[in-house]
Amino acid sequence: MPTGRPGGRVALALLCAGLLLSSCATSLGPPPGPQKWSAAYATDVIETGYRYVADRYIDRVSLRRFSVSGLEGLKTIEPGLSVTESGAFIDLSVSGEPVAHLAAPDEDDPGGWAGLTVAAIDAARAHSAKIGSAEAEVLFGAVFESALGRLDAFSRYASAERARNARAQRIGFGGIGVSIRMDESDARVVEVLAKTPAFEAGVAPDDRLVAVDGQPVAGWTQQALVDALRGEVGAVVVLTIRRTGQADMQKRLVRRKIVPETVRIERRGPLPVIQVTSFNQRTAETLAEQVTTLRREQGLALRGLVLDLRGNPGGLLDQAVELADVFLEDGEIIATRGRHPRSQQRFTATTGDALAGLPLVILVNGGSASASEVVAAALQDRGRGVVVGTNSYGKGTVQTVFRLPNDGELTVTWSRLHAPSGYRLDGLGVLPTVCTHGGGQLALSADLVTALRGGAVGATAEIVRQWHATTDVLPADLHRLRNTCPADAAAPPTDLEVAQALVGDPTLYARALRQAQVAEAR
Repeated sequence: MPTGRPGGRVALALLCAGLLLSSCATSLGPPPGPQKWSAAYATDVIETGYRYVADRYIDRVSLRRFSVSGLEGLKTIEPGLSVTESGAFIDLSVSGEPVAHLAAPDEDDPGGWAGLTVAAIDAARAHSAKIGSAEAEVLFGAVFESALGRLDAFSRYASAERARNARAQRIGFGGIGVSIRMDESDARVVEVLAKTPAFEAGVAPDDRLVAVDGQPVAGWTQQALVDALRGEVGAVVVLTIRRTGQADMQKRLVRRKIVPETVRIERRGPLPVIQVTSFNQRTAETLAEQVTTLRREQGLALRGLVLDLRGNPGGLLDQAVELADVFLEDGEIIATRGRHPRSQQRFTATTGDALAGLPLVILVNGGSASASEVVAAALQDRGRGVVVGTNSYGKGTVQTVFRLPNDGELTVTWSRLHAPSGYRLDGLGVLPTVCTHGGGQLALSADLVTALRGGAVGATAEIVRQWHATTDVLPADLHRLRNTCPADAAAPPTDLEVAQALVGDPTLYARALRQAQVAEAR
């Protein structure tokens, strides 16, 4: 398997909880406009998707089962539709009336199954007014969502509109740097990002936006407003702003590339806390800049750092790797294993710890997933930081994101993540060295710190050994191990109090680091 960082922009992907690997499918030029259903257009979109799933999904896919599941998704449009398999044929009926009797292709023929799917939809369109009047995008969504939903919880389809919004969050977009919410007659500015066109033009939170390029926004949808504010980098947009006690003002802004902010730094007590809310194209770079600034400003007064990953659902895998590398001198960060040859990779650190070995505490909870777990597992296994909180989500798979000819996207699971010590993150997650809460139960901070100072740190050595020895998890063992510190979504002050105690006591911090390394001696 290749080692080191893969070259180029191989962005790795997920969702609710997400770890993403972006792929290119078709032209990355301007998005196509809505297209009407036609057999040729539908075949292009569906066959492209079927081929990608057959090639990239983590396990071998039965294209017969996948395609039949896709056709069954049409029931969301026409409840009277029925799909049955009869030997070498796939039959469709609408309200009990047969409409198609189609010969099944070979199992490993994506083109054949795509053709069958399109033929079945064409037949259903001729016998169902609901399917016949449905837009092409609605039909694609019904088929792909149903088919992918049978694979796993994280493989999914995004329509062209949702896919464009998701890409904007991952890699940025041409915009002005505001968060804005539509009301009935105008829109309210919720937030203005620093160092953006809106910020520099003096737009402020609670300003009312009444028109864009001279067009009143009254009656617009939220999406229509977002589309109007975003556009080509370098293009001009004119806002009409209303502010209490002042006459309406016009502001001429030039759009720039906007990458949503994911890294925030603040002080909570004596320690600086860097909160990472997700992983997009600039996350690792921004965090490295924050750490460098902290060291320059605080010098010898800087005693350590808290990295808060609580509630972080994930994002781009390459950014998780780069963020972990900010604090590591060498060694493995994460390994991915799947069916496709390119899914077999190992990612290793480069020289240089931006924090120069100072104590590092990583906060996680049940909402810390995917890319967050990559960072926490790497820093814990490499003995570079102490993980505090509760069990993480356990989302240890990587999804590859593929752009379809209709500008929609397929998100397909293609590999599993293994921590440096070898254990599989999928379904298990990261076990905190210090469990401060779990399953809604909160440990009292004073009692917990006292216990830590007395030598009681985290799970027993045997639990840590079993956790790190896990490569394939039986459901019973998974449940037993995760019950050591049951996951929940809380982010109590206790986490920070424990972090302060660890950083303030070098002996205690060193003991906690050793506790998480028990498995390394096996």
